[in-house]
Amino acid sequence: MTSVSANLTWYRWHQRMAGAMFWAPTMMLFLIDGFGLAGALRLQAVFYGAVVLLEVPSGWLSDRFGRVLTLRTAAICWVGAFSFFLIGGLGPVVAGQMLLAAGYAFLSGTDATFHLESLDAEGRAGEFAERESASQRGLLYVTAASALAGGGLAMVDLRLPFAFSLAFAVAQFAVAMRFVEVPTEHEPSPSFRTGIATAAAQLKDPLLAWVGLYVVSGVVAVHLIAELTPAYITDVFGATTDTTEWAALSTGVIAAAVATVAALSLRGLPTMVRRFGLAAVLLGLGAVPVAIMGVMAVAAAGWVLPLLTLRRVQAAASSVLVPGVVAAHVESRHRATLLSMLSLVGRLSYTAVLLVLAGAAGDDLDRSLWLATATIAGLWIV
Repeated sequence: MTSVSANLTWYRWHQRMAGAMFWAPTMMLFLIDGFGLAGALRLQAVFYGAVVLLEVPSGWLSDRFGRVLTLRTAAICWVGAFSFFLIGGLGPVVAGQMLLAAGYAFLSGTDATFHLESLDAEGRAGEFAERESASQRGLLYVTAASALAGGGLAMVDLRLPFAFSLAFAVAQFAVAMRFVEVPTEHEPSPSFRTGIATAAAQLKDPLLAWVGLYVVSGVVAVHLIAELTPAYITDVFGATTDTTEWAALSTGVIAAAVATVAALSLRGLPTMVRRFGLAAVLLGLGAVPVAIMGVMAVAAAGWVLPLLTLRRVQAAASSVLVPGVVAAHVESRHRATLLSMLSLVGRLSYTAVLLVLAGAAGDDLDRSLWLATATIAGLWIV
């Protein structure tokens, strides 16, 4: 087995380690416990702000200095982040939020690009969709199991999920150290500005422009559903939003269900693409969040809740299919930059939509649901 072919084996293990999110379901509970609701919201703003600031630079760094260094940096950031969360206190938690965001930014786009380039170096690029689908399924299954376990651990101590996440981050770094850089025929981009400008110019291609809009609309749709789900569930049950002793476990169960359904949905993805074509599959999956939000707007009932577990189906499929399209039309030295740019535009678009929604609907949940449905339906139609 050559060094590059060994990447393919280690990649699956890397994705499983990266999917271990013991901390995710109970992060808000941890922050509220330490800093109150207002403080928790401010600290979450630190995380999202850092992701936005680092999204594109991280893609350019991946294109310029290599995929392996970028993946190792992501793991190191997470080791630091979880260590700071365990220390506690305002300063360490702020640092933890920034490093957590940096880890996601460095991983975004680089992991799938590294996988594809490793396959291409072995003359097996045609296997990408099926192998990436399998890797993403493994990641999501680990996410589901770790979310469920994290909810249980947080019932004992809100810091325990971070301790387990730290162990997996160390393992992720150890796996990343086994990766070898894939040789490329291209020189790296000479500067950050040139790399960004060249990547952006790729969107003049009508196909890439269509894919770019699809990615942006997907980010908006998935985040809108996630944002409105807690209020919707509260409305369904007529309950208060007071935290109970089961809050940690409940959030873990919901997160596990969402990840599991997303993983199961990827099983038949390559077959669907071969049978119906890439565009038809993407459009069909894009209709899923439109349907979910539309049903939420029409009915506030318990039978709708199982549909909410479908919210990551489109995002999971997009993470498998979109890198392949980009790789087929963009030079390797600009791929990660372009994917990071699309992710950034998606996040900024979502922020703008959220602000407009808040101004137009206020505290009226029904109006918010209808406006959200109209927004994502309009993006899907376009």
